[in-house]
Parts: sequence; structure tokens; C-alpha cells
Amino acid sequence: MSAQDLTLGALCTALEGSITEPSDSLREFVVAYPVARLDLTGLSRELSEIHMVARLLSHNAEALEDGSVTLPERLCMGLKQVVERTGAMVEEMGDILEKPDDEHERGNAWLEHTAERLLPMGRIAENSRIAMNLGLDVLLFAINFQPSSNENALPAYSDSQLLSEAQNLRTRLVDDSVNDDFRVHGQLSDFVDFLDALHDYMEQTNGRQSPPANGGPGTTVSSLHSEAIPDYHAIGITNPSPLSISLRHIVKKELPGNEILQVAFLSRIGKPTIAVSTMESPTRFYDIKVNPLSNLANQYGVQMIFSQDGRSWAYLAEEEPKDMHPQLHDGIHFKKPCVHFGDHVGGRRIQAMRFSGAKPLCFSHGGKWLAVCNSRNRIGLFNVPAGAPLNKASIIPCHTDEITHAIFTPDDQALVSQSRDGTIRLTKSDTLKSLAKLELDTWKKPAFLGVTPDGAIVVSIWGDTVYHWNYTTAALESYALSSRRTREGWPIAISEDCRFLCCRTDTGADVSDLYSGKLLYTFKQESGYVTAATFSPDGRYLVLAKSALAMGARVTKAALDVWEMVF
Repeated sequence: MSAQDLTLGALCTALEGSITEPSDSLREFVVAYPVARLDLTGLSRELSEIHMVARLLSHNAEALEDGSVTLPERLCMGLKQVVERTGAMVEEMGDILEKPDDEHERGNAWLEHTAERLLPMGRIAENSRIAMNLGLDVLLFAINFQPSSNENALPAYSDSQLLSEAQNLRTRLVDDSVNDDFRVHGQLSDFVDFLDALHDYMEQTNGRQSPPANGGPGTTVSSLHSEAIPDYHAIGITNPSPLSISLRHIVKKELPGNEILQVAFLSRIGKPTIAVSTMESPTRFYDIKVNPLSNLANQYGVQMIFSQDGRSWAYLAEEEPKDMHPQLHDGIHFKKPCVHFGDHVGGRRIQAMRFSGAKPLCFSHGGKWLAVCNSRNRIGLFNVPAGAPLNKASIIPCHTDEITHAIFTPDDQALVSQSRDGTIRLTKSDTLKSLAKLELDTWKKPAFLGVTPDGAIVVSIWGDTVYHWNYTTAALESYALSSRRTREGWPIAISEDCRFLCCRTDTGADVSDLYSGKLLYTFKQESGYVTAATFSPDGRYLVLAKSALAMGARVTKAALDVWEMVF
């Protein structure tokens, strides 16, 4: 049955089911012939990624089949040809890996010949994966696309990656066409038809011009799914980022009040919740679709942190509310800082801590401790009793300059802190003994701090430099964001699992692989700017705060954009 006779969802489901056996056979082959492991590792990962994209395409194709989303027939047919061509490649790979019936024929000669036949399929599989990712992206673009008839409304983010990625794939296919391999030429014919249809659809939808047809002298083609980035295996990463992601738009809503300075994602009574701070009363809580849940009047500030117990929170404010004017206060320098600790579900204020340089840093994952720092470069670990005032703090005098960030390891056995003194320290939570220290020769401002889920690697951003420190082995890797990006970006959020980085750009925002710096997804907006962002703890959602139509210090429009991370 041809692509004309099957729906896109059915083709993707069939492809998804057909990949399992060849993938298992490839793993068995590499075990039997370890000499080929390095050469075939890329092919194995591409198959895994194709399997994932086929599943996501199948799921999202339901929108085409129920009529809620439409794509041009030529584009749909082109995408189905891509899936069908990919299925043929997977089937051929299964044939190559099929073992001879006679055991004597499975010797070194057969192993060497099979490895030679599989080797060129890595590039073919990579092209298929990129094309299918493009198909998923254009389908999600159609689902997310919401043209606005109100010229004063906050414009939706317009896609800026599809045409550049399509051009990059076209360039790859043309480069590959010098090969005499018939599979390459078959792929070129089908994929170019798809790319032409995608190009026409994006021009009609956005009214934008595409990049030059063949790049041309001086033209840089930016790839979002296949950019060449150095490997990062030496540091011991156990939770690598996906090769590509897409984002599904959930909702965008305008909010009352001033510029949004901070958004936080938390679990509130077991439900995902978004907290918004504008440095004015009230602090607002919304559900995942930005429907109001509650407002905490006269409880507001900056540097909000939330405990995983679903109730406790802390924030920083001025002791005198009149000194906390959102258009006069910068949210950084405080006359009389006061850390408020309370119950955000019941709305109770439990305790206020007033001392020089007071700043809330983090709750432990189990909710047992609250870390707060002061102007004397010390950290106080407060025991957090349920619904009661905090107990006397244990003091960690570990730094010689301002402490900017702290976070507990996933098992709560250690507290990781970083300071303007250029150090990152690990301190035992119960005994307060120093476990490890990293000294960084940098003058840049510390911006973010995280710990990987296995608790072995500390991730830190200072200015535009990203550091990965495996304190168990003392291995250290770093890179400058400017060396991995084609345009400037300002970090505004990292995911809790340390896989993703969100940056504000002069045209919108983007998401990249925090380990390698590889750009994964780009948002482009017509006006306004991104002021804050946060990832959900499970990495499933990204929330962007946006402001527009600003004059002086006053912002007349602000909005929340919620996106689902698809990978």
C-alpha cells in the first residue's frame, strides 16, 4: 500500500513498529563485532531518534485527521513520502543485518561485509531524522499558529527555524548527490519535493522570504538539529539531551500589572502551578493554562523559592512595603531586606527574618531545610518544621564574597553554593563539613547553578561561560556561549535536570542543549521582549514572560506564554 492510501498517522505508527527489530539486531551485531562499534554508534542513535520522532508525528497527526488543523495536500504528501522513504531504509537495514542460516557463513568475512554495508546508512538515517523533525516542526507550527487581527495585541511568536533548517538539509542532500549510491538519489528526489512544499507553505503563512537558494558566498546556513558540536562524554554525562526538540504551544495570555520579573513553576496541592512576581501586590498563581488559582495580597517580592512539600515558600522584600515600588525599586539592592517564610496554599505568613544582606537561596528537596545567606558571606541552614516558625540556623561560613546561588544535591546530602569570590563549594548538609571546592579564574558574574539528577556534576554559568564540574572525578569542562551560537543570547533559565538552557535574544528567545551549546529551538517575536522564563521541574513545560509597549519604566502589556517541550 502506497503513501497515497495511508494516513500520515498510520505510516508513522508502522515506521515506529518496524524500527525495534533492526535496532536490536544492530546492538547484537556491534557486540559480536566490536571493531565496528565506533563507526556504527551514530547509526544506532539515529534509529532511536527516528523512533521517537515517528511516535510524536503519529500522535500529532491526529490533528490532521480530525480536521482541527489543515496542511496543503502537496506538503502532506511530501511528508508521507519522507516517512515512507525512511521506512524503506529501516527495512533494508533489517535485511542487511539478517544472519545467514549457515552458522559457518557468519564469520569475519560476513561481519566485515555487513559493517561496510551499514556504514553509509548513518548519513542516510541522519538525513531522514532531520526531514522527519522538520515534518514534526511544521505540523506543530500549524497547530500553534494563531494570527491576530488586533494590531495592539501581543503578537504570537513566529517560527524562525524551519526555513533555515530546510535549507541546511537541502544543502546536505545536494552535497550527498555526488555519491553514486542509488539510495542517496532516491532520498534526494523525495526529500526535495517535501522541502519545496514546506518552503511554499511557510512563505504563504508568514509572508517571509527564504534564505538564498544555495547559500552562496558569505552565507552561513544555521542548522538547529544537526549542527556540528564537540562531544562532551569526558565529563561523565549520564542524562544527555535529545538531538532535537519541538515545542507545542499551550496558551498565551495577557496579565494585569507591571513587568513580570520572575516566574516559578511549582507543585501546589499536587497540581502544576505557575507563580508570577511583578514586585507589587498580589503574588498571583495560575494553572498550566494560565487560569487564575489564587492571589496572595500583601505577600510579594522577588527571588521566590518554593519547597517540594507543595506548601512552603520564601521570598525577599523590603521591610517597609512603601520602599518596594515596582517602578522605583530595581529588585536587587535593598535598604532593609526581609526574608518572608510562609504557606502559599493557606496564605499564612509564618516568619520574617530581618538581617543585613538577607536573601533566600533554596529549599532542600525533601523540604527539611531552608538555606538563607547574609551580607557576611555566610549561609544559614534552617530546619523547616511543618507549619511552624523556623528553628535556629546552622551556620556555614564558606565564602569570602557575596553568595549568589545555592542548591542541594538530589539526595540532600550536600549543599552546593557559588559566590562572587570565584568559588563553587560543596558542604555536607548534616555535619557542615566541606566536601569539595572549585576555584574559577573569572571576573564574570555568576548567573545560574544546577546539579545533575545523578548528583555527580555541578553546572554553573558565569557571564556567557558554562562550566561542568564532576566533583567526584575532578573533571572540568567549559565553553563560551558565543563560541556555539550564531547570535548573542542572554541566559534566563536552566532546566532542573541541567539539560536545557533558555536564552533571551534580540529577536525573541531560544532553547539550547546546556551540555554542548547546540541550538535546539528558536522563537521569534514581532515586538516586545522576554523578561523571565522557567522550566517545569520535570522539563515538560517552558514558561516565558513577555512585556511589550513599554514607555520609560511603565509597561502597559505583559503576558505569559506556556509551551510543552516535545522530545
